[in-house]
Amino acid sequence: MSRWPPPGAPRPPGSPLPPWPRPPTAGRGTHRHDSSAPGPLTATLGLLDDPAHQWQGPWQLDLTRAGGHVVILGGPSSGKSTALKTLALSLSDNYDPRQVSIFGLDLKGTGLLGISELPHVAGVAGRTRRERLRRTVEEVADLLTEREQIFEEREIDSLATMRQLFDDGQLPNIDVRDVVLIVDGWGGLLEEFDELQDAVYSILTRGGGFGIHVIATATRWNEIRLAQQSFFGTRLELKLSDPATLGQGLSVTITQITQKNPVSSPHTVRLLPHLIRQDELVAPTTPGTLRLGMMERDSSTRYLDLTGSSPHLLMMGDNDSGKTSTLIALAQELMSQYTSEELVFAVCDPRRELHEVIPEPYMGGYATSASLATQLSEAVVKELTNRVPQDPTLGAFQPSSENQIVLLVDDYDVLAAGGVSPLTPFVPFVPMGVDINFHVLMARRIRGASRAMFEPFITSVRETGATTIMLDGDPDEGRLIGRNRPRKFPVGRGMIIGDDLQPRTIQLAAPSDIAQRG
Repeated sequence: MSRWPPPGAPRPPGSPLPPWPRPPTAGRGTHRHDSSAPGPLTATLGLLDDPAHQWQGPWQLDLTRAGGHVVILGGPSSGKSTALKTLALSLSDNYDPRQVSIFGLDLKGTGLLGISELPHVAGVAGRTRRERLRRTVEEVADLLTEREQIFEEREIDSLATMRQLFDDGQLPNIDVRDVVLIVDGWGGLLEEFDELQDAVYSILTRGGGFGIHVIATATRWNEIRLAQQSFFGTRLELKLSDPATLGQGLSVTITQITQKNPVSSPHTVRLLPHLIRQDELVAPTTPGTLRLGMMERDSSTRYLDLTGSSPHLLMMGDNDSGKTSTLIALAQELMSQYTSEELVFAVCDPRRELHEVIPEPYMGGYATSASLATQLSEAVVKELTNRVPQDPTLGAFQPSSENQIVLLVDDYDVLAAGGVSPLTPFVPFVPMGVDINFHVLMARRIRGASRAMFEPFITSVRETGATTIMLDGDPDEGRLIGRNRPRKFPVGRGMIIGDDLQPRTIQLAAPSDIAQRG
């Protein structure tokens, strides 16, 4: 009986067995697919050894089969992260960046950062970079939404049809044929990154049919929820726990692949800057339209249309989150658009941070306590009452030609700390804001906001089309608007929530002439 040779040994004389193949690496042991021809999305992970048939050959994984999702199971130091790197290297060697784009979530540490230099890799986020983790998931989720729309518009009935149309150049709106999301440490989604769960699970359940594949690692099969297990059509189990040294092959292979693919992936994970000044954004052309900030998903400028669709603004955020700076920036832009005859502010400022912001010609009233705010409310309500037509025989409501009245409120929670809001008299006039030229720009802390959401004044502001923004806050405060909980954000960053209750990340604009304050 023939003796099976060790790896790399020459074939013994007269032996019917071929020599043991050298381990496949980038450029060796794999076949580079013709970029002009459709074909399976195949990655070479290692060697198969079949002693019964005296056969060895490359172990190839076809991501077009069994739903396109793969889970790699194994104990500590069994090679799960190495398998993910091998998969990324093989895909990058077999295909060009327009055929496959790779996104990485490293929920265990920094093991995947080594592949971030590959031209096919759009982004890799480590576990400590929570913002980058969230943006990576959102980027893949956006790709999934775009593909769903394209499939419906073009009446594409299958993934194979999409690949054929893509290779024929008939899908200009799709810039990458296949997308791979690598998740190292699936169990971390449950333990530490629950804010990513819904989006990642949505990609898993819907992405396979649109060319978006999830490759994950886990230590145990039961780390994956029962409802998601069936979507992982391919399961690989690594039994050994003997650590092995990866060596220098990774960096060398990345260099070789980069030289073969001078053009990088068309996708990148876009991140917002930590500070945006208002004068850095595109200025509006219509008075009453204010530069609010920059949206994360497309880097576009978000405006606040006080005289149209967004007559009011509600901001919530804890200390040093950027609330006051945003109020200052909005007030300054309003004063640059209107004269003191066209605009007047009623300011409620218990912490006295807005006193020097509003010049005397624009200041209609200033309150620093609940009692003073009550007096100010009574005076402003008299003016608003005069703007509401009292004759029931008149026709349609005609917008007021009077000056703009802006109720500027900072630290509203301090004013309403006694349980009774001094701004309750404004409740009947908030829904008529556009018609009577009355607008509310207010901010309060997130702490305690779960109870304040049902307070009459805040309820009236929310229910009349107010733009709502949640800045940095404690997630334990619970769901405040729809299903949205507060999140941890850097200064000036938060979630803007519209009528559809879907959160979208925004970096609020700081005043052009002062540093950001909380």
